Amino acid sequence: MVIFILLPGYIGAQVVTDNFSDGDFTHNPGWTGDSSHFIVNASSQLQLVDTSAGQSCLATSSPGTTLRSKEWRFWIRENFSPSSHNYGRVYLVSDRRNLKDSLNGYYLQFGEAGSNDAVELFRQTGLTSVSVCRGINGEIASPFRIGVKVTRDSLGKWSLFVDPSGGVNYAFESSGTDTTIISTAFFGVLAVYTVSNDSKFYWTDFYAGPVYVNKVLPRISSVQVLSDKKLDLLFNEALDSLSASKASNYFVNQGLGNPATVLQDNQSPDLVHLEFASSFSVNFRYELEAAGLKNKNGYTMIPDSMAFWRYVPSEFDVVINEIMANPKPPVGLPPYEYIELYNRKDLPIKLDNWKISIGSKEHLIGPVTIGPDSFVVLCSPKASLAFPSGWPVYAVTGFPALNNAGAEITLKTDSGRVMSCISYSDIWYEDAFKKKGGWSLEQIDPGNPCGGAGNWKASRDVRGGSPGIKNSIDASNPDKEAPRLIRGSSVFT
Repeated sequence: MVIFILLPGYIGAQVVTDNFSDGDFTHNPGWTGDSSHFIVNASSQLQLVDTSAGQSCLATSSPGTTLRSKEWRFWIRENFSPSSHNYGRVYLVSDRRNLKDSLNGYYLQFGEAGSNDAVELFRQTGLTSVSVCRGINGEIASPFRIGVKVTRDSLGKWSLFVDPSGGVNYAFESSGTDTTIISTAFFGVLAVYTVSNDSKFYWTDFYAGPVYVNKVLPRISSVQVLSDKKLDLLFNEALDSLSASKASNYFVNQGLGNPATVLQDNQSPDLVHLEFASSFSVNFRYELEAAGLKNKNGYTMIPDSMAFWRYVPSEFDVVINEIMANPKPPVGLPPYEYIELYNRKDLPIKLDNWKISIGSKEHLIGPVTIGPDSFVVLCSPKASLAFPSGWPVYAVTGFPALNNAGAEITLKTDSGRVMSCISYSDIWYEDAFKKKGGWSLEQIDPGNPCGGAGNWKASRDVRGGSPGIKNSIDASNPDKEAPRLIRGSSVFT
């Protein structure tokens, strides 16, 4: 819907916003013009829906006594390759409601002859148009959906920003100065099209008002280890390029110091690539500190830090620790099968794209992290909804059935390395009653993952199992049996 807001500090200034979430463009206060040629579609977008070639426009009131320190933002899609006969305009400023008339104002054009189509800002006086600034050649030569922002400062400098992905991470493209027109009455859209494109124009997320100042301070969102020397550092918002590129703004403890090279990502200004002179030790916890970084509006972050580690898997870092193969009749837990995993390391371990197999059926584990000395319970999507909120339960699509009598379960890393493997049997219960159902098999000592039947028994938990917490039979049960020869063979030549 469209909202008019009188902002403190901007006496006489009004804001126009419209994301069409109310499904309507005719009220509050309404867009007028060629109304029969437009709809609000199911995606809350204003869409052209004509049945023949032509020109169509809509405009809404956008009164303001001055254009000083103004900003305009919106999303636009043209689902065709623009040309001189098929293009759109967004009028930021107009003194006339009918945008097809002779008027005084400023507009952005999306489409032109040739293959160098760029977003371009024009000043229109009567029927004459003059370019103020122009974006990147070829950026909209093909079908596109982009986010656009335009600002005008108090001295008449216009600046154009575009997010080619259709988001709000706008990148500066060009600027120009024009002070010919200093006030506005209307804001709107115009489409020029042939019959083949009479329903392929879309707009939404309009904003027209005072320049928005983002006062949210940058913070670290994540640290990803790419190799033994490289990190990707993601922030909660775009950073200004000058501060983001300073190696002195980043520091890692344990003797690593500042990065040797820093590169802000070309496409995502909230992402920074770091490379260090020394390698990260394997399975060692580091702390990355960031300070002095600024957002696009010049606000400096509060110093922030985040831990990271270069994890290289070793057998039995994560072990199969509990199995609910026969959940019925239930004792006190939801009547669903599950497999519990336990992380024996003192570092969190990401299980993304690891695999769990039961017999011959193998399934991917999704983006779940198991904390140090912690558990995760794997089960079917339906089962995951039955467990209480807050339990470390993770749904595995296609989670296979567990055989009551026994089966082989194998946990593999994303590279296919076997992490844990057991062949359980209902003999392991050592309890004829619990063997009939409702009770899980629990591992006694996670430090003895090859203990087999001698390291597993039926749960003693009154609920029938202990998913997500330390096992009810947890105890020290080391492997004290010395290796012995089972069989040998000889080869005669």
